[in-house]
Amino acid sequence: MEMFKLSAILSGHQDDVRGIASLNEDCVITVSRDRTGGVWDRQGPTNFSMEKMLISHNAYVNSVTILRISQSYFVVTGGSDKIIYVWDTQDFSAPIYTLLGHTDNVCTLSTTKDGKILSGSWDKSARVWTNFQTQYTLTGHDYAVWGVIEFNSDSILTASADKTIRRWVNGKHVKTYTGHSDCVRALVDLENGSFASAGNDGSIRVWDVDGSCLMELYGHSSFIYSIVLLPTGELASSSEDRSIIIWRDGENVQTIFLPATSIWCLSTISNGDIVCGTSDDNAYVFTRNKDRYADSSTLNTFNEANSNFAESKKTKTDINTDKLPGNKDQQVIMVKNESQVEAYQWDASLNSWMKIGVVTDAIGQERKQLYEGKEYDYVFSVDLEDGKPIKKLPYNCSENPYTAAQNFINKHQLSNTYLDEVASFIITNSKNSEIGPAPTKGDPLTGSSRYVSGNLNSTQFGSENSNGDPFTGGSRYLSGDGNTTKPKPQAKIDKYVCPFSILKHI
Repeated sequence: MEMFKLSAILSGHQDDVRGIASLNEDCVITVSRDRTGGVWDRQGPTNFSMEKMLISHNAYVNSVTILRISQSYFVVTGGSDKIIYVWDTQDFSAPIYTLLGHTDNVCTLSTTKDGKILSGSWDKSARVWTNFQTQYTLTGHDYAVWGVIEFNSDSILTASADKTIRRWVNGKHVKTYTGHSDCVRALVDLENGSFASAGNDGSIRVWDVDGSCLMELYGHSSFIYSIVLLPTGELASSSEDRSIIIWRDGENVQTIFLPATSIWCLSTISNGDIVCGTSDDNAYVFTRNKDRYADSSTLNTFNEANSNFAESKKTKTDINTDKLPGNKDQQVIMVKNESQVEAYQWDASLNSWMKIGVVTDAIGQERKQLYEGKEYDYVFSVDLEDGKPIKKLPYNCSENPYTAAQNFINKHQLSNTYLDEVASFIITNSKNSEIGPAPTKGDPLTGSSRYVSGNLNSTQFGSENSNGDPFTGGSRYLSGDGNTTKPKPQAKIDKYVCPFSILKHI
């Protein structure tokens, strides 16, 4: 069987491509953190052009799927604005339906064979939509629902940041699958009575309906974001390690590297090609059909970008090829080189190993940090008092540092006199922060207030009876208590310990 090779690069978005779907072999749909969707029509065997833009979301667009009802097709998009839009493929000028109900980011979408929409959200729920209305709300997960699919035509599977998978029949929870050691992000029905899951622990697991884990696949060195079933029966998975792996009968038969840290999403195309969306704002199409291979100029540009992603120029390894030749074209090996592990790929045409990058693990300088079920750009460790447990201060670069500081103060019942100190620490030790004015006491709805964490449902800070959700970042603001008396400090911030700096991925 031929290896996948680059066919086309879809360039047009201004931020990460977070979701992708194929309407047919000549049309690809992308959605992006630039708040838009793109409709890409094929202009030739190796060329796509963005012919239309989907503009309605007012925040990151993170998920997309194709809905078929009878002979009609629709595009469904979801985003951080908590909204799901449905678009008629005959006229993309405006959505024809708006689906409301989720209370946080709609991070995953899929459909059923009988025309239902399935959605999952950071609000810890999934929803089943019939005739563009909520039929079932599936609740029970402790953290965000990252994946939701139809399974065996009679049930729904959900995957969550709580490390579990749940099966639902007619809106009722009937089975929990456990085994992953970290967030479960992706699911795929294998169409033989089993399904596969993948997630932050870097594993792919194949399950039967009764909950037995039939197989575990390892090959990625970081979070796995997406997994799809190919028409050949093979699996394809994409990861934070900048790779796509093709799996056949449990074996890695090809590794495709891309010049982007995060390969957020994968989709199949009806002609057997695969398409992915990445953190370099592009989508890439790969094919096994020689007639759709990209031209030599595009391939050279892609290969050069791939090589330069981890270093200034492509470098040949000093591996003795006479003693260690590759077994097959595009074989990948990892080589320990002093303090780092380097990845090399065998180029059969050159009879040489080519260095393609440096392998990094999931927790490092360019990785998301997970805290209480949500990903953050930074998770600082804070020593509030000698002899007391270390506290975690989570922060995303898209937040106002004063908001994050206020949330931390409220959660740990600290004095507001520390607000400036904590915010200043965040600003100093993070990058790309969207720094706004320091909030002040007053009415938060006027825009001139200090922020109080949306994860608090009571004016009694730290109340054990709080019903808010501290894992989704909070979406409502509570006003200040109006107390003009300087409160007594409840803890001394002695030092900050070990900040973790990573890329802006949410």
